[in-house]
Amino acid sequence: MNQNIDLLVSYIDAFRRFPWQALVVAVVLSLVGWVFVIFMPNQYEATSRLHLSNESMMGPLLKGLAAESNLTTEMASLMRRTLINRPNLEKVLQSTDIGLVATTPKEKERLLRDLGTRIQVEGDAKSKIFKIRFVDESPQIVRNVVQALTNIFIEDSLGATRKDAFAAQRFLNKEIGEYEIKLEKSENRLKVFKQKNVGLMPSDGENFFSKLNQATTGFQTAQLELKEAKKRLAALRAQSVKEKGRRSLQQKEASINKELSEVKGKLDKLRSRFTEKHPDIAFYRQRLEELYAMSGAGGAQKQFSSTGSFTSEARAMDIALGKAEGDVAALKVRVATFNKQLDSLNSRIDVMPGVEAELARLNRDYGVIKKTYEGLVQRREAALLSDQAEMSSDSLQFRVIEYPVVPVLPVSPNRLKWITLVFLGSVGVGLGVSILLGQLLPVVSTTRELKQLTGLPVLGSVSMAWNDSQKSNRQKKVVVLAAVWGLLLVAYSGLVFLQMKNNNLLEIFRQFAGGSA
Repeated sequence: MNQNIDLLVSYIDAFRRFPWQALVVAVVLSLVGWVFVIFMPNQYEATSRLHLSNESMMGPLLKGLAAESNLTTEMASLMRRTLINRPNLEKVLQSTDIGLVATTPKEKERLLRDLGTRIQVEGDAKSKIFKIRFVDESPQIVRNVVQALTNIFIEDSLGATRKDAFAAQRFLNKEIGEYEIKLEKSENRLKVFKQKNVGLMPSDGENFFSKLNQATTGFQTAQLELKEAKKRLAALRAQSVKEKGRRSLQQKEASINKELSEVKGKLDKLRSRFTEKHPDIAFYRQRLEELYAMSGAGGAQKQFSSTGSFTSEARAMDIALGKAEGDVAALKVRVATFNKQLDSLNSRIDVMPGVEAELARLNRDYGVIKKTYEGLVQRREAALLSDQAEMSSDSLQFRVIEYPVVPVLPVSPNRLKWITLVFLGSVGVGLGVSILLGQLLPVVSTTRELKQLTGLPVLGSVSMAWNDSQKSNRQKKVVVLAAVWGLLLVAYSGLVFLQMKNNNLLEIFRQFAGGSA
């Protein structure tokens, strides 16, 4: 802390010892710097603002039908890419007085390069407002340059967009022609392949191995159903044989019962006319015994009474047996069909996968080419419709919302800032010079410095005794020094006031110089 205080005291003492040197340096640097700042060339800026819009009455009608081109974004890109090119810059040189200073091709080239770097094109696609800016020393030139650029852009932009549209249509037509040839070649390749491999083409949504799996599963299922049908048929046939035996026995018993009834009837008639010894009665009685011996009377009656129900059961058995035989025959045909299909598929197992793979590749290529072709055709139709809509209605509208004018006040340099920086820098350099002189010509100002310098104890100090004449001279010097510093501050304040009031110190001094002359 003490070291900092001592250092500050040494700086103050150096300024006290060399105040005039600091003042002279500050005044000289301030005057030189202010003259330089005042006579810095003024830079004037001219701007023009354009509003671009592609909204028209036909927009809602053509929404979803025509290609929706974002022309404002395209115009912004067009302004940045093509506005500041060599042909346009040469047009600007011809329409303004800038090119008069270029007498040689080399100077003209340098002027074109410099002009291209100083022209600025700014824009906001969201607000659709774009600005053209140019800065130069001549207010008339900056206005003329910006006006020329605005005219060039309005004249060339519509033509450029039309050229782009025609170029896009030519490109689409060219691509459509090429893809049409590719599509025809792909269709021919697919047709020739199908003709060459007729009978080997897979069904829609099925490949060879899925068909082979289905045929195998169907064959196994048909075989199982055929076995079941054969067993069912064999069971029906066995039951039918039993039923036929029962039917034959029952028919025989029915015949016996019928004859028994007839014999009984005849015997009763004969007994009513003859005795038991009549030979006919004896014959029929003997026949009756034989019939009773062949079948008991009670069982015969019972079988005879159930003859009607037996007929319906036999008919149902015959129907079931016929249906079972039909099922077996149908399943045999089904099994044979599946077996034939399996044989056919197994015989083509080495060929079909390759055929299917090649067909899939051809269909894939054909689908890709067809999709691309249809997309190009759709884009061409949309582009044609969009272009016709743009031609029938002024879809792209330019509106200059701010024309360039001759600027009155310069935009640079910022003299207020530079005047202040020159003043502060000059004062700082003056103080630095006094401190530097204090370091180059050191003196002992305090007892502490003397003690530090000699390493000996200081017993006391003797102050300087000034007489009246010396005191008066010192006071005059201080007054003059303060007056000069005050004048420097007043000069700075006056320059700041003039700059803030008129914002063009160079013109003020030029007018002052002209009036004095």
